[in-house]
Amino acid sequence: MLLDERTGVEAPPAPPTPRTCAHCGSEIADVQEWCLECGERQPGRGRWTLRLAALVVTGVIALAGAGSALAYVALRDDANNQSSRILAEKPPASPAAPTTASASTQPPPAGTTTGTTTPPTGKGRTTGKAPPLIPVVVHPRGGSTPAAANAGATNGTGGGSSGASNAGAGTNQGGTQTTAPKRVKTTPKRPPDQSQRYAKGFSPTNAIDYDPFGDGHENPGDVRSAIDRNLGTSWSTADYPNGLGKSGVGLFVDAGAEVNLRAIEIATSTPGWGVSIYGNASYPSGPMPGNGWQLVAQGSVGSAQSAIGLGGAGTNKFEYYLVWITSLPAGSTHATISEVTLLGAQSQTG
Repeated sequence: MLLDERTGVEAPPAPPTPRTCAHCGSEIADVQEWCLECGERQPGRGRWTLRLAALVVTGVIALAGAGSALAYVALRDDANNQSSRILAEKPPASPAAPTTASASTQPPPAGTTTGTTTPPTGKGRTTGKAPPLIPVVVHPRGGSTPAAANAGATNGTGGGSSGASNAGAGTNQGGTQTTAPKRVKTTPKRPPDQSQRYAKGFSPTNAIDYDPFGDGHENPGDVRSAIDRNLGTSWSTADYPNGLGKSGVGLFVDAGAEVNLRAIEIATSTPGWGVSIYGNASYPSGPMPGNGWQLVAQGSVGSAQSAIGLGGAGTNKFEYYLVWITSLPAGSTHATISEVTLLGAQSQTG
């Protein structure tokens, strides 16, 4: 403790001497290892930090090695204990049971006969020869023939009549007879010749309503009903209370190919209307007459099912045929077509 001689009061401690760089004399901090002015390293500073870091790293490595060794020892001890427990819990193997001779291999007692004795051939006498064995034949449906006559002979040593009767009883049981199924030779049906389709009546592939002199539409939503092979459905013209008032209206059908028809059959629920049939080799581009349409027949649908003859012997072949309604039935405001059938056609290549 330092006292002031004048006042007798404790003097304050002297301020610490600042640390300076040994190279350039600049003031540096006590823990500063490098001078910020000249970049020189200060002697005796910072080495303790490296030593401490090295000691820490060495200690961590040593602790990790010790932990690994302890874990290995613990795992090995646990595996040894588990193996000892399994061996202790496993029951000892039971000794093998001694084999004994079966009853079938033991010799019969004295004074008894075995199944190989033969039935007597005379008055209580035997020939000494074993009878032939008859095997059992199993049929496919479960029936079997009996195993033969020596079954009766093994029943005892009594009189020859009983042995013979037992042998006979065994042979009377017959198995069921089976009959192999007969093979029926079938000939696969050949697909129908496409040319036969054109030799018979067939339905068109498509139908289009046709009203070139009106509004251009004639119940287009029902036109497929005229070629659906269902007489319960039909296509109908619009209602004309004052008559058609134009040269006609109708529908045309697509035969699917250029054909020469013998007739067109029309089914209707309103007979009595006039009709003209036109043909066209290509899809019509405009109203008839002209635009490829050719008149091939005229007539009337006078009954519920009428055939309009087209000749069929000519050379003109068409793909599209127009059913052109020229007049309405008497007392009716419309005409109906239930079905259109193409008859007696010959294809273009026929």
